[in-house]
Amino acid sequence: MKATLKSLRETKADPAVSIFVKTHREHPGNEQDPIALKNQLKVVEERLTNEYDKQTATTILENIHAKTDELNHNYNLDTLAIFASTDDVQIIRMPLDTKERVVISDRFATRDLVRDMASAVHYYTVVLTRDVARLIEASNDRVIKEFDNDSDRQNNMENIPFPIENNGLYTTGDAGSDRSANKEDNYLKEFFNQVDKSVQE
Repeated sequence: MKATLKSLRETKADPAVSIFVKTHREHPGNEQDPIALKNQLKVVEERLTNEYDKQTATTILENIHAKTDELNHNYNLDTLAIFASTDDVQIIRMPLDTKERVVISDRFATRDLVRDMASAVHYYTVVLTRDVARLIEASNDRVIKEFDNDSDRQNNMENIPFPIENNGLYTTGDAGSDRSANKEDNYLKEFFNQVDKSVQE
């Protein structure tokens, strides 16, 4: 996210449209999110129509709608940030609280976001049991997301993508013997080693 914000901060466009919408992580709060987005897009449409020529306004609005009309609000975090120009539209779900607003300038409104991201503590948590390992990305006290098999960032993993199931674990038939206990320890060590490799990647 920091790299994306850095790229946006360095971009100049006329106009550069920045839209910030407060969103909700869970149901039923996220049922309000499409309405909040629609309200902000009305503000954008009104301002672009009044301040820019028809072709520029139409191009930007069509680009925004192409990206937002099918947006799945079940994946929202705390803020939906939309950065649009005549060339491109980027949508970022953010684990930060921001004021709802529309900013139209020659640069995207990223200063506050960059400052908030710089002061945020960003980390990953591995939840590990003998049966499964999960990987959760967080910022400050908020979960950003839990990695699953559909996570884009795991598409080309050399190691096992999260969540990782321990499919080679012990059988319970002979649990009392030293040999069985040693075998189980070895299975667990191998499982933890696999998880460690995936975490490192």
